[in-house]
Amino acid sequence: MARPERQGGGDRSKWNYYAFLVPMLGLAAFGWIWSKEFQNETEEAKVEINHQALVSQNQKLKEEHCYMRVESVMKLSQNQGWIWSKESQKEIKEAKDKYEKTIKTIQKDLDVKYRQTLSENRRETAHLELDLEKEKQRPHGYRQALASQSRQLEEERRGMRLEREALENERTRLRYTGPGGTLFHEALEKEKERERKASLALKDVEYRLVERQRAFCSILVPRVRRVEMEKDLLVSYGQRASSCTSGDGGRSQGYF
Repeated sequence: MARPERQGGGDRSKWNYYAFLVPMLGLAAFGWIWSKEFQNETEEAKVEINHQALVSQNQKLKEEHCYMRVESVMKLSQNQGWIWSKESQKEIKEAKDKYEKTIKTIQKDLDVKYRQTLSENRRETAHLELDLEKEKQRPHGYRQALASQSRQLEEERRGMRLEREALENERTRLRYTGPGGTLFHEALEKEKERERKASLALKDVEYRLVERQRAFCSILVPRVRRVEMEKDLLVSYGQRASSCTSGDGGRSQGYF
């Protein structure tokens, strides 16, 4: 910075004043810095700094203490969790074993019941099949009996037809014999009447046999009704047989 040019004696005194003022200001500033008040402020600042340091240290200690407490709590929780986990695993295993045992027991009971039910169903099926086979065989037996009775009736008809042919031949022969012609014609008329009655009796017996067979083949006709039909058939057959026997006896007495 360019110095001002010196001009006269007044300027010299001014510069002298400045030269004296600057050191005085420096001394005043130095004295203020090291004055009692500044020292008090410095002490207060130090105390504040120390207080802040103590507070910070206490905070740090508190944080460390809290951290240690949290860590201990976490360790304790982990230990309790481990114990709880072992107890829970043990309870779960016991429950699982009990469940499996119950399931096995139920499965075993169900298997036994299934086998029993299956055996009962098989026995019932066998009985039903046997009954069904019997029911199937029953109409077959009835048909065989009906066929046998039909063959028997056919043989009786054939026998009656042969007997009638024989009588026709005998009548023809006696017609031309002379004196016995009249007796022969009377006997022939009686024989025709007997034949007609016998034919009617055979038809009635055949009809009754067919009705009886139908009743035996039907499951709707009660047993009492079948017994009554059997009795009626036997009574009718006995009466017809008695009538035919008495007629044959009269015929034998008339001719021989």
